[in-house]
Amino acid sequence: MALNVAVKKHMSQRKYQVAGFIIGLLTAAYGVYVFIKRNFLTYMLLRSEFVFLDYEEPKLKFFLDYLALMGLCIFIAHYIAKLFRRVGSR
Repeated sequence: MALNVAVKKHMSQRKYQVAGFIIGLLTAAYGVYVFIKRNFLTYMLLRSEFVFLDYEEPKLKFFLDYLALMGLCIFIAHYIAKLFRRVGSR
């Protein structure tokens, strides 16, 4: 949301759009890494009934991983919505 405000304020400056895309892409890439590393597909498809948490893991790393996963979902949803708008306007 904050990035959107910055882009709207300086819409003529292409470098803000490129920087926002690169930051989003890097966040999404780390989200893909976390998705694979933490084996989220097993939990999403209910192959495992319990989520076993590592209590020895630093809390900051845990929260950053989950924020990256959320960023991945936001990135995918944003660009799918953008694709639908582009297809719908034709």
